[in-house]
Amino acid sequence: HIINSSLKHKYEEKQGGLGKILEAIEREIILGTLKECKYNKSETSKKLNIPRATLYRKMEEYGLDMNL
Repeated sequence: HIINSSLKHKYEEKQGGLGKILEAIEREIILGTLKECKYNKSETSKKLNIPRATLYRKMEEYGLDMNL
């Protein structure tokens, strides 16, 4: 499976279905990439191939600390 069972279970609880699961995956990818890039948002956005403004928006949307 692409989605590990604990991640899937965590977001199925919220009854959000596929949309919530995809959001959980996106959140984990962003968080993992931030860690990998030592929380450098410019480097993270380049690695994810998204504009920095999109990264900031998604960080806010997913409740990730903007001051990382």
